[in-house]
Amino acid sequence: MPVRGPRSRRTGSRRHSAARSRREWLGRTALALGLLAGGYVSVAHALANVVAQSDPKTAALLAPHDGRILAELAWDEFSAAPDPAPDSRQARLAERALMKNATATQALNVLGVQAQLRSQDARANQVFDYAVTLSRRELPPQMWNIEAAVARGDIDGALHNYDVAMRTSEKARTIFFPILASAVAEPLVRRPLMTILSDQSDWARRFIRYVPSRKLDPQVVATFLDEVEAAGLPVHDADRAAVVRGLMDAGLGERAWAYYRSFRSGVRRDHSRDADFELDAAAPAPFDWRPGNAAGLSVGILPEAGGGLLDFSVPPSTRATIVRQAQLLPPGAYRLNGHSSGVDQPARSHPYWTLACNDGRELGRIDLPNSATESGTFSGRFDVPANCPVQLLSLVARASDRVSGVSGQIRDAELVPVNE
Repeated sequence: MPVRGPRSRRTGSRRHSAARSRREWLGRTALALGLLAGGYVSVAHALANVVAQSDPKTAALLAPHDGRILAELAWDEFSAAPDPAPDSRQARLAERALMKNATATQALNVLGVQAQLRSQDARANQVFDYAVTLSRRELPPQMWNIEAAVARGDIDGALHNYDVAMRTSEKARTIFFPILASAVAEPLVRRPLMTILSDQSDWARRFIRYVPSRKLDPQVVATFLDEVEAAGLPVHDADRAAVVRGLMDAGLGERAWAYYRSFRSGVRRDHSRDADFELDAAAPAPFDWRPGNAAGLSVGILPEAGGGLLDFSVPPSTRATIVRQAQLLPPGAYRLNGHSSGVDQPARSHPYWTLACNDGRELGRIDLPNSATESGTFSGRFDVPANCPVQLLSLVARASDRVSGVSGQIRDAELVPVNE
């Protein structure tokens, strides 16, 4: 047998190595192509899921075998042009989506609403019940459950489904808040609603603030907030003030006062309130001290040892209401007493207190003398007639030609019956 020399062995080795390299190269190329194909599928699928929410049609082209994306496409087409026919393209897409993915809830939403539009309530109920078992976040099934509960006269059931829907969907709150707010006028709704609100979920806290912001009957809103507080739930001062303001604007002074007394303890109808300016409410009610809103006016209630004071500054040549407070004084004679500091104006520019009826009739004025006079004491009398049930006590600045305008402090001010 011939013996191969080194050259022949090297040549054979090179041939074997070349053959192996070609096989490895082909194998690696095939693997790379496979990974590339797999990479395309995964990237396309990921991209499809991103696109699905904004463009379901393009997403379906990227991932035609993804049941959830097909379901989104079915819902998108149905939302744009609802077709209740069981053989419509929307229905076929939905059924195809469910064949690919039995948990594609948007496909169930399409089939459920289609059945509802065909008045096939049993079929709609079946589809939506299944959708709810898959996900409580789906809004169409929750809406169906609410509608079904209302049709049965099941208030508790309807409110339960409102609760479920609004715990899981911001869109549900947009839809249901106005509906539920209009329903709080009904005692049969309010009672079970208070139980749900007592959980203090995020939507419940927001709903309690939403109701006073609506243009509802202020008496209904007052009753609602009374029951909210009775349930131990927090109510914001701004919402209470809005209710008092709404009742006053509606000419319901008695009801406004009754509601005001529920959160301002110790107030009396025949006295003004907060004589020492201790309450600096971020959102004052009409029966609290409320600053004016003239351009350039500066008003603040500032804390001080043993109480507070009202500090004010009015630009030159400006007449402005500095502060005001609504009253429901019974007919009779009243005396305004108080003290000022820092007020120094010629007589023609002295600020003054006025009490006027709600119809604009002025019952008198009391000038505010310079504070250097009699230690800043001011006093005067108002007579309230029987035909003036609502009054407004105001401190008004006259226009001043001084460069500094009008400024000073009221350290206390109280309107009381003259016989006290």
